[in-house]
Amino acid sequence: MDRLFSSGHIADLILGVIVSEAVILIFRFRVTGRGLPPLELIASLIPGALLLMALRTAFTGSWWGWSALALAASGIAHIIDMAIRIKARAKNKS
Repeated sequence: MDRLFSSGHIADLILGVIVSEAVILIFRFRVTGRGLPPLELIASLIPGALLLMALRTAFTGSWWGWSALALAASGIAHIIDMAIRIKARAKNKS
């Protein structure tokens, strides 16, 4: 278990789960029309994926700038996600 964390592969494993989840949920939406539209789903998953990338860089002892860059990108992605949600909610109310 120590090697899984020190190598950063735990983050890779979790990212794989997130990608699998996205594929399944997008397929479900395409077939049934239920759930989040693909754009909203992907926008909600990207900030978490970027946080995992920051975690991976920290686990592997990479240059601190890569972690900072991933964290900043996650924050920007979160703001974009919130804007998409607000726009979708406003569209549904009208």
